[in-house]
Amino acid sequence: MTPTPLGERFSRQRRLLTPRAFSRVMESPALKIHQPGFLLLVTPAEGPEPRLGFIVAKRKIPLAVHRNRFKRCFRDAFRRSADQLGAVDVVCLVRQNLSDVSNEQLHERMQQALRRLPRRS
Repeated sequence: MTPTPLGERFSRQRRLLTPRAFSRVMESPALKIHQPGFLLLVTPAEGPEPRLGFIVAKRKIPLAVHRNRFKRCFRDAFRRSADQLGAVDVVCLVRQNLSDVSNEQLHERMQQALRRLPRRS
C-alpha cells in the first residue's frame, strides 16, 4: 500500500471531534441520505470545511477489524470528494452489519451517498 500524500490526509479540520458537534448534527439534520447498511445525517457546517464523524456500534459490526475497515473506506471516499463538497457536517450512522459486504460494494454505496451531498458553488 502506498502512503497517502500529506495534502490528502484526513486532517483534524475534516473530522467531527466533540460531543457538541455530533449532537448538533444528530438533533436537527437538514438532510438524511439512506443507503443499504448506513445512514448519513447532514447539516450545514459551522466552518468552511466539510467534516465527517462516525457512529459505529459494536452491536452492529461486532469485530473491530470490520468496523475499522468501514471507517477507513468511508474516510477515503469522503477525503477524495471533499474538495467538491460544500461546507457540511456529516455523521455516518451504521444501521446493520456490513462485514459481509465487499470493499468494492462498500465503496460504491459510499460514492452514491456522497454524490447526493450539497456541492460547492
